[in-house]
Amino acid sequence: MDYQALYRKYRPQRFDEVIGQDHVTNTLSHEVIEGTIAHAYLFAGPRGTGKTTTARLLAKALNCQDRGDNGEPCNVCFSCIGITDGASLDVIELDAASHNKVEDIREIRMNVSTVAATGGSRKVYILDEAHMLSRAAGNALLKTLEEPPEHVIFVLATTEPYKLLDTIRSRSQRFDFHPVGVETLVSHLGDISRREEFDAEQPALDLIASHAGGSVRDAMSLLEQVAALGAGVVRSKDVARALGLADREVYSRLIDSLKNRDAAAALGLVAQLAAQGADLRRFVADAIGLLRGIFLAQYAPNLEEVADESSDTLDQWRKH
Repeated sequence: MDYQALYRKYRPQRFDEVIGQDHVTNTLSHEVIEGTIAHAYLFAGPRGTGKTTTARLLAKALNCQDRGDNGEPCNVCFSCIGITDGASLDVIELDAASHNKVEDIREIRMNVSTVAATGGSRKVYILDEAHMLSRAAGNALLKTLEEPPEHVIFVLATTEPYKLLDTIRSRSQRFDFHPVGVETLVSHLGDISRREEFDAEQPALDLIASHAGGSVRDAMSLLEQVAALGAGVVRSKDVARALGLADREVYSRLIDSLKNRDAAAALGLVAQLAAQGADLRRFVADAIGLLRGIFLAQYAPNLEEVADESSDTLDQWRKH
């Protein structure tokens, strides 16, 4: 079998495998069970949080020939396998960045009105990066979104919902996907590491999760990169190398220079990092984040509630 990137290999195949978006998957599974499916959905949120994956799962659940009582697809029937393999004629995925003209939307409208779903199933159109639609193309889509054939469902996925026409947003049932929490990401990365038999240290997974920005895809891509760098071993120093981060000891030296009001030491530290090829913008952002964390540790009694960080990071803040 050809090599697959981790984020593709471990792409969720059931609603309950999507992490950090229970408010979305629980609602959709209940709608599938009760038969209260909307004719158009808008999935909005940061990249790598499961929007397109969830759209495929919705299509799979609607067309599954042996769907469970909990609304989950069986993943073994002909329809489920076809959607998993990307070969189903009932799921049409389009990238709005390259299909953003009025002519493209007219073609979709023609297909919607003339092409029937196979075997009485539901035909699902997934329009990714929907905010890239031109204004004219958006207006051309309005009528179809408002009154599509009964067997047709539209799912619009976007990272920038505010760029969509108000009339498109009002015709869709909106779900907001949130950045996945650090602790949830760390747990997921740990599970993937065990299944892939990586030798991963906990601080390295914490570091990957904290720099993934809530994106599962980015976290898994970074884990894969670091594992390749370390020949199956995932260490904090390799994560720092991959991201261009400064060592933890550097931040301790920075804090000491600030405490002592030693500007020369601080500037010398920055010059040293520049000579080593570190990413200075990331260093500044991480330093500001550390100072903010130390401030919160001093004055926020409910630190765990106000900071989405690993327990190891919170302990470091408290030590300074």
